[in-house]
Formats: sequence, C-alpha cells, structure tokens
Amino acid sequence: MKREQRHELHTHELQEWSLETKLFLERYATPIIVAVCAVLLLTVGIWAWRRNVEQRTTAAWARLSDANSAEQYAEIADEFSGSEVAAWARLRESESHLQDGMQSAFSSYDNSRSSFRAAEAGFRKLLDGRGVPPMVRQRALFGLGTALEASSSEGALAPAIDAYQEIIDEFGEASLYGKPAKERIAALKSPQQSEFYAWFDKQRPKPRDRDLPADLDPRRHDLSRPPFGSDPFFRPPGESGAGAAPPVSATVPILPPPGDEVPADSPPPPPLPVEAP
Repeated sequence: MKREQRHELHTHELQEWSLETKLFLERYATPIIVAVCAVLLLTVGIWAWRRNVEQRTTAAWARLSDANSAEQYAEIADEFSGSEVAAWARLRESESHLQDGMQSAFSSYDNSRSSFRAAEAGFRKLLDGRGVPPMVRQRALFGLGTALEASSSEGALAPAIDAYQEIIDEFGEASLYGKPAKERIAALKSPQQSEFYAWFDKQRPKPRDRDLPADLDPRRHDLSRPPFGSDPFFRPPGESGAGAAPPVSATVPILPPPGDEVPADSPPPPPLPVEAP
C-alpha cells in the first residue's frame, strides 16, 4: 500500500472516530456531567465528614479531660456513643460510682449499695458493647469484680470470682490486671474472706447525726442561763467560789506615788478592782 493511501485511510478512520465521539457526547453529555458532579460532591462530602469527625473527636477528648464527676462522664458516654471516647467515659463513670461506694461502705449501707449497683450497671453496659479497647475491657472486668465483691450478700463471692477469672481467660495471667485478678480469686476462695463478707453484710452501718454546736446542744448546757458553767474556772459576775470573776471585766494596777522608786526585784502590785458605774 502506498504512502498516500495509508494516509488517507488513517484520516478516514480519525474522522469516523471523531464523528462517533461527537454523537456519543451529544447523546450522553448530560448523564456524564451529572456523574462527574456527583463524584466531586461525594469527594467533598467525605472530606468534610472526616474533618468534622476529627474535630468532634478532639472536642470529646477535651471534655473527657475536663470532666470530674460521674454525671459528666455519663453525658459524654451517651453523646459520643460507639466511640473510643465514650468507652473511656463510661469506664470512668462506673469507677467513680465504685469509689463512692467504697468511701461510704463504713458509714452508710444504703448509699454504698446504691453506688455499687450503679457501678455494676455501668461496667456491664460497657462490657456488652462492641469495639471496646482491650485496656478498657480489662479495667471494666476488674471493676465489675470489685463491685460484686464489695456488695456480696451473705458472703456469696462466686460472681466476683467469675469476673476476675474472665480477665485471666481472655487476657492471660501476664496481662496488666491478670496478676491482681489471680490474687483476688485466691483470697476470695479462703473461708476467712467469705466469713468476713457475711459478717460485714449484717452490720448495715447508718450515717451518724451531725453534732449540734456546743452552745446549742442541750446535753452540754442549760439553755435557761448563759453558758458560763462550761468553764470550771470562770463564774459570772456576782457569784462566789473558785474562779469567780471580778465585778467588771477590766482591772487597773495600783501605781506607786509620784517620786517613789520601786526596787527592780519587788513583785508587781496586785490589780485593784474597779467597780462598775
């Protein structure tokens, strides 16, 4: 084939391709433009969503850092449900209830049991969730075991032992909470520990009434008269006896006559009572 013929053939094929392309674009131009715009919008949307998630996560961690009560931790856990921040917030909420129960165990039975129940519910809710970080899960299991141990009724420690055992089964004895869990299991299986919790459960301590101020407590003072009698070395004016007060609250010393010298080693003169006007 001659060179001129090949050139004409290529030119013809190019013209046909251009015509087919033109017809295709004329027919499908609108769908193509819509598809391109959709891809661009999707890309921008994904970028904006990821940026919003990052900002939201940063704000959540900041709020968790500033929180200092079980109520605040619960709000964060509910607002950011399903996130790692929420898992840590729920853990801190439950541990806060557990700490309150420990602090009131020897002063108020009802308050401590209420706090232990709240702690147990929070730990179980956290452990039933998905995507919980391993460290959070370990702490939650150990906290659950502690709450069940402290609130055991009549020395029934089997639920607490099961919680501690789950740490060992799931994470091993070499894990951070594996060794403490093993130690607690050994302690709870001893008869002495069971007897102690059975005894402590029957004590039911109640909060003691706050003492009245000394000047309002009828057991300390006769309210029909001023509370001078509380001091055995002081008596109100006009009363006799040891520690009786002078007629007035002020005394003046006896001064030597003018010109008389007082030896340096002489004792000071006694005070002279001054009668009230």
